[in-house]
Amino acid sequence: MNCSYVNNDDQVLYVVETPNTGRFRTVSTVKRTTSSKNGPDSSTDNFTNVGELVYNHSSSRSFIRLGGQEYGTSRFFSKVGWKNDLVFTGPESVEYKWRLGNKTLQLVRRNADKTPIALFHPESIESPSRKPPASLEIFSEGAHMVDLIIITYVFAQKEYDSRASSPEGTVNVLNAMLGICM
Repeated sequence: MNCSYVNNDDQVLYVVETPNTGRFRTVSTVKRTTSSKNGPDSSTDNFTNVGELVYNHSSSRSFIRLGGQEYGTSRFFSKVGWKNDLVFTGPESVEYKWRLGNKTLQLVRRNADKTPIALFHPESIESPSRKPPASLEIFSEGAHMVDLIIITYVFAQKEYDSRASSPEGTVNVLNAMLGICM
């Protein structure tokens, strides 16, 4: 999964690099821009590492490196519901859940209101001439934890892709955009 996450002004905010997709192990590095320049710029000099996802195809041995700590994904995430949605604990001990839907992912706060935090919009197939790219929309309720949202999204997307039973069921996020809505 190699992709750039940009805002509405095409400023690259995050880059996910997956240089080696091995048969048994895949490593994805998430980087955040340190520059405020507008326009697409893929210079690695302008990015700082946020985290790393080491995805072993036996996911019980996968782990996330974040904030100088290493977390086994089987301990970082718990699976709930018949769709095995992914639950994790964020800042201030608040629980969040990636809901794995039909060609979409939604992050919600795990409370009575299920407050939306982020929503993945897949590429539209309805209008091929004006097809908007896939996007990850982060709402103001998630603005304080964007790094965590991005790295958990990468894992949730890998989980979603690994569950897809056919090429038609996979979600293409190569042209993903990041929009922070305030």
